[in-house]
Amino acid sequence: MSETFDRVRPRTARASDEQIIVIDGEVRVPDREGKRALFSSEPEPPSLGSIAMTCTRCEARSVNEHILIEGSAGHLESDFIHEDRKDISRWIANHNAYATREAAELFNETSDAHIEATLFGSQAERKRWIRYKVWNRLPPLVRPFAYFSYRYFARGGVLDGKEALIFHVMQALWFPLLIDAKYIEMMRKKAGESR
Repeated sequence: MSETFDRVRPRTARASDEQIIVIDGEVRVPDREGKRALFSSEPEPPSLGSIAMTCTRCEARSVNEHILIEGSAGHLESDFIHEDRKDISRWIANHNAYATREAAELFNETSDAHIEATLFGSQAERKRWIRYKVWNRLPPLVRPFAYFSYRYFARGGVLDGKEALIFHVMQALWFPLLIDAKYIEMMRKKAGESR
């Protein structure tokens, strides 16, 4: 761990020239060996913890917020591995809370987004376009199965073993399904109140 940190430290931000370092992570199979997912990994967007805070700001959203970079960004030359050692119960509790916020955002159709939804823009703009122009227009309860099929079969997660199956079922099927279930619950409650 200290070896990785030592490689990261010299490349941190210098406020004088407003350069920051964005760490390109990779999705890791959450097993005890911490091996890299060979087939289903794709670059993750920079996380809040991996960017020098003096040169960034975060969208004011309850969920799906993006880091907005003010100034230039650089990239690390090596991987930065985030090894989260929290147990599955903690992960489920956190994702239950995230699902509530995601369902509320979907239900209220609100967006305090500072990022334009554009197919041919930056990664954040493309992700926002996919969310609003594709994902939110798919029928609830279809979305989770479509996303799981994409991640596990089309992206090759099936080739990464049993740990990848657990990861993709929880992240790409269970979590979106929980969001949709909460969204449907909100819709039914609203329909009941309007009678």
